Amino acid sequence: DETAPVTKGFLTSLFESLRRDLHALRKDISHEVKELRVELSSLGGRLTQVEEGEVTLGEEVVDLQQEVLRLQEQQDLLQMTVEDLENHSRRHN
Repeated sequence: DETAPVTKGFLTSLFESLRRDLHALRKDISHEVKELRVELSSLGGRLTQVEEGEVTLGEEVVDLQQEVLRLQEQQDLLQMTVEDLENHSRRHN
């Protein structure tokens, strides 16, 4: 009944109920925070692995670019040698 007087016992009961609810909520939040910390730590480790992999891949790309340049120079030299041999062959024919 909305018109019933509020008693000390009622307020005490209400306070205790709120206290229990807050305690349960606090435990839930604490548990969720712990889980988030574990997940964040895991993600941090995975991010570190990705960053290290990125550095390694960057180094490999540089190595491959250098190898491509070396092979292009070698191909140019071989092409010039073939052209020179063809020119010598034509002059001797």
